[in-house]
Amino acid sequence: MLPQKAHDLARSLIHAEREGRMAALDTDVSSIYGEGVARGMLHSTITVQRIGQLCARELSVRARFVETHLTRVASETLTELPADLAATLKAEGQLYIREDALQLRDYAQEKANSAYAGHAIHARELVESEEARAIKRFQANVDFFVARLETRIAQQQSAPGGPNITVHGAVGAIQTGAGAVANVWPSLSRDDLSRLGPVLEDLAARVSSFEMPTAKRDELKQVVSEALLEARAPNPNSTKLGGALVAIATTVQGIASGQGAYQALRDMLVLLGFPMP
Repeated sequence: MLPQKAHDLARSLIHAEREGRMAALDTDVSSIYGEGVARGMLHSTITVQRIGQLCARELSVRARFVETHLTRVASETLTELPADLAATLKAEGQLYIREDALQLRDYAQEKANSAYAGHAIHARELVESEEARAIKRFQANVDFFVARLETRIAQQQSAPGGPNITVHGAVGAIQTGAGAVANVWPSLSRDDLSRLGPVLEDLAARVSSFEMPTAKRDELKQVVSEALLEARAPNPNSTKLGGALVAIATTVQGIASGQGAYQALRDMLVLLGFPMP
């Protein structure tokens, strides 16, 4: 188990992320109902499938922020690297993901049954499939995170003694005296930001054409706008920008017309220390 302080901090961050999400999900489901009624397709497997896909996508998003908060808390608060860190993070993360999956499975079944009684199991199965994928993806990313952390610590321990220089932001070249150690934190260079801007601008122009509930589309538009503002800022906040890009990438990942943007965002997120599959 993580130290109590780290455990409590991660739990607090994860619960804060969860707050209000069910209300937003209710709005999205209402939009699906409304579109189903308008098209004369409310009582159909198509509506059931859309509800299942919506809840599966919600589980994927929640699994992402569980991973983000657990790994960042571990990275920034632990003073020693426990031998069982990977197993500990996996156990804690799986508890959160399974908790979310249980809630979203029941929710998907309830809402799908209201639309088309007797066929709700299809919506539930979509969430169950996403649960298995989310846990597998989470475990792989934790292994990568711990391996990267172990490598960083080993490099710091093997470095000769001397002054320490911590550099935040873009790095060209660092020249130090004998025995000095330079710690470079992930960030985007001005060149990276100049490439990110057009990607976000193009995405903002095409969001309206994406097949998704209206409320979710409006939310995506807002996050893209905020990310664009941050990317254009004189001194962008890497953590804030990274969080916005994770949210955008996770949302467009399953949209065929958004794959070009997803690939570009994924490359940027690697530079910011947020690996995406």
